[in-house]
Amino acid sequence: DVHSFWACDVKADFGDRAAPIVASEFVTTCLASHNAPATLFAEARRWNDHVRYTDNSHAGYVRLELSAAGLTADMRAVDDMRDPESAAHSLMRFALEAGRPGLAVA
Repeated sequence: DVHSFWACDVKADFGDRAAPIVASEFVTTCLASHNAPATLFAEARRWNDHVRYTDNSHAGYVRLELSAAGLTADMRAVDDMRDPESAAHSLMRFALEAGRPGLAVA
């Protein structure tokens, strides 16, 4: 339970930088509790080239749109997690094309 946004490519062998991407994953943050300290995951992308995006500063959710052509993931942050009427905005969007492994910024 990391209480943060993540978008990652999953490789067949993480010990081999040239290993093929076999899947992708999205992790969503929390809406009902506070995030961990930002420094907790600060170095994640530097040490893990399969990690495409992290955000530990916002509360929110991931909205997925799925079709035969692929998937779009919209990582959405709420402006104020204490306000049930709070607006939300997009932090980052990724796309996965059907039959083509790997995340692309949408």
